[in-house]
Amino acid sequence: MTTSPPAAAQYNEHELLVRPRHLAGRGPLPVMQPLLHLHEWPYQFDRSLAQVVATSPCRRIEIAMEPHQIFHLYRVSVRKHPADQVPYWQATFSQDTPGEIVGAFVQAIAADRYTMPEEIVAEPTASPTTAWRPLLKAGWQLKDDPEFVRLASPDETTTVTYFPTLTDDRCGKGVGAWMAESSFGPEWRDQWTIVLGHSTPVRYAAILAAAVADPTPVLRHRGVLSSAALPKLATWPARPSDRARRFTAVEYMAAMFNPRHPGHGHPPRR
Repeated sequence: MTTSPPAAAQYNEHELLVRPRHLAGRGPLPVMQPLLHLHEWPYQFDRSLAQVVATSPCRRIEIAMEPHQIFHLYRVSVRKHPADQVPYWQATFSQDTPGEIVGAFVQAIAADRYTMPEEIVAEPTASPTTAWRPLLKAGWQLKDDPEFVRLASPDETTTVTYFPTLTDDRCGKGVGAWMAESSFGPEWRDQWTIVLGHSTPVRYAAILAAAVADPTPVLRHRGVLSSAALPKLATWPARPSDRARRFTAVEYMAAMFNPRHPGHGHPPRR
């Protein structure tokens, strides 16, 4: 007589769902994969640097993975016109930024190229308070100062800061008008930084804030979690279905709006 395995067998003891995501660490999420394989952006690969640079078909957006850089791993550069030498705005993400946060930002830009291309280079005239809303809703605490506006996570490990008077953008050096920073332990992997230039449309600052504060748990292998973060994390075992589809949102957008996508007009079920 065959017996059903116990319920515990449906779980993987080494893979966990964890939250909050700002303490989850970098994780294995392949951030560039949707651009290359779903949106079919042309790309260049420098084997000597392990650098991948993907360029949108309109040639206004460049998204790069640059492991050789010191201050960032991912870089987003947006130009008003394809021939412009200097980007209109930039964003950078340091090495240990959770991949789900980077991925949400990149996915939004890739989708906007189809649905609202004017937003990609919109003047940042919207009120910066738009970006605070996802954080305030998640219980982040606001600190208003003459020089900046800062919101801190409930566990006080992570902040999102806006410097309204800062116009000297050096995103690749960790300086910008918008900054998200996390520090929850003594090791480098316990810290991450995101920088947005002062010309970044407020829409993308709000998307970033929503991604940082998103309460949806993320998948991690038990062995990669920081010992400094563990006391602050809620964790529980993952099921096989939890790791089945990590890019459902961007696959949906690609099928809806990319006419070259094989599922165009028939997005996958969400």
